[in-house]
Amino acid sequence: HGVEQAVSLVTRLFAEFDEFTLRLDIYKVCTIGDAYVVVNQPRMRIVDQFSDCLRVLAMAEMMLRTIVTVRADVGHTTLDMRLGLHCGSFVAGVVGTKRLRFDAWGADMLAGNLVEQGGVPGHIVVSKRAMETLEQGGPGQFCFTPHSSIELRNRANMETFLCERIGAPPR
Repeated sequence: HGVEQAVSLVTRLFAEFDEFTLRLDIYKVCTIGDAYVVVNQPRMRIVDQFSDCLRVLAMAEMMLRTIVTVRADVGHTTLDMRLGLHCGSFVAGVVGTKRLRFDAWGADMLAGNLVEQGGVPGHIVVSKRAMETLEQGGPGQFCFTPHSSIELRNRANMETFLCERIGAPPR
């Protein structure tokens, strides 16, 4: 698989992911190489953290199903993706004067990035905070399996879990 094929493949995937963001009212912050970063629509205060977390989880599930479909379509047996989900706050804004760019920052953005980096291809990994949010809002709807502990910048550890929706179609 050459560079041009890789770019074509990522373009196809990201175009589908962009459609999901519109459907779920999720904001795409950026893409960095083959990474696709989303947050809930930025707002001043959290109204319903469970619904927000559920929408991002639905996005992750749709992304995984798309990966499986595209993998079969193009015969790329190693095509896969790690997905990490964390709940928290962030600061966002436009930076630059000539080449404007919207970006988001904060400890919770970094934590989400670390959850994804420590993830497992083909699975959704969630932080303990995301797990607790999903459990409180939808008890019995999800299966969480302990995954790993990641070290945050402040030297604290954060537990992560593999997350599956009970009764979800197989990937």
